[in-house]
Amino acid sequence: MRSSSWWIFPLLVALQVMPPACAQENAPPVASARPFPAPVTAERTLANGLKVIALQKKGSGVVTLGILVKHPDAWLPQVNSALGPFTLDLLDKGSLAKELQTPRQVAERLDSLGTGLDTANRTDYSSVRMTVLAQNLNPALSLLQVLVTQPAFSKEELAKAQNLALSRFQADLDESNFVAGSAFRTYFLQKSPYRAPETGLPTSLKALTRDQVAAFHRANYRPEQMTLLLTGELEVQKVLDRAEAVFGRFRPAPAPPVPQPPTATSTPRSIVVIDRPDAAQSTILYGFTLPGRAELGRDFVRGYVFNGLLAGFSGRLNQELRIKRGLTYGVRSTVDTRRQTSWYTARLATKPESTLEAFALVGEVVSAVNATPAAGAELDTRTTATLGARATNLTTTEGLFEQVSGLVMYDQPLSTLTTFDQQARQVTPAAVQDFARAYLSTARTVIVGPAQKFLQPLEAKFGPVERVSYSDFVQQINQAK
Repeated sequence: MRSSSWWIFPLLVALQVMPPACAQENAPPVASARPFPAPVTAERTLANGLKVIALQKKGSGVVTLGILVKHPDAWLPQVNSALGPFTLDLLDKGSLAKELQTPRQVAERLDSLGTGLDTANRTDYSSVRMTVLAQNLNPALSLLQVLVTQPAFSKEELAKAQNLALSRFQADLDESNFVAGSAFRTYFLQKSPYRAPETGLPTSLKALTRDQVAAFHRANYRPEQMTLLLTGELEVQKVLDRAEAVFGRFRPAPAPPVPQPPTATSTPRSIVVIDRPDAAQSTILYGFTLPGRAELGRDFVRGYVFNGLLAGFSGRLNQELRIKRGLTYGVRSTVDTRRQTSWYTARLATKPESTLEAFALVGEVVSAVNATPAAGAELDTRTTATLGARATNLTTTEGLFEQVSGLVMYDQPLSTLTTFDQQARQVTPAAVQDFARAYLSTARTVIVGPAQKFLQPLEAKFGPVERVSYSDFVQQINQAK
């Protein structure tokens, strides 16, 4: 199974780092983004409650098909602890179907179709997908149905997956970037169901049983909570008929009761320093929380434009911190939306000696959006650039699947595919300023690095911080539930 990052929310604008010799302070004009043509679309809700959505993308020659599983609110605290990622990981490790009982049999069937299984745990929902040649769509649909609805959840495979996941988690804890992200979730999202890393927590990983995974599957992988999504070279009505024939007979067992969620602890100071004396660099993660997707309303689009102003190689953060001052190789700026809570983050790595300067400058650059409206020309250029990245993503069946997944799982109309560009271009500098003014007060920061090299001047300028030793944090997250 390939666990991939294709599901990452479209607001993510990844920084493309260029050698300093190639950097240009005066970038060439950005061409206008082409409007996305509305695809031929058809929807159907089957008698068992499963929704089927098909979008035609002619000329691609391939079809991306997958299942989206919307997790009920009551189950969200349990998803990241281990159950969400493990359920996904075991889907291609054997099924109850006679000809697909072992991982090898499943792998051989996937290979015969020229594909593999891509999975993603996003807490609010899980995704399972594959991309096949259009001529292989029917057998791929049948295979997807077996893998998603009839998993074996072998104890032997579960044990293998546990050992692998635990090893990966401990390896991740050696990376300051992972530690910073985990600390931000642990300390500042702890009252939400998103406080655990989406890879799962070690305590839960160790204690997981086959019965727990099977119960989670029965409670969440139910037709009324699932959407079959297909994008690519297909005839939409024929696909709906075929999907009904394949998935229409799916009837799950009764759902089990929901486990009790863990209790949240108190929130620390607004700046947390994870003291890692042997770190060669300091990793800074600055962010603030936002409402959930539905509550955001029109601020969803404003947040997209706000992030576009800051993110990317020619965005404000990179211009100020890399190009003008050489404090970092690049700044990654994202807005990540979820059902109950969303958040903005900017992260970078810098020399320990420049930690205070880099941290202060990130705050100044982001806060400046609140203090002074962006010039219309600057906002137009940055919005065009980010919309261009979105348009590029929509040129592939996987990209289209990704965009539609977010719309479907957050109950947004499919027409947003074609109207979003116009909505983004209508956001004014004053509206971006209003967005910043509304949410910047919740700003929080995690710094991972050798505290002896920056803590004293940091506290002198910003007041007392929450200092946690790296070993204590590792112990804390290893014992978290």
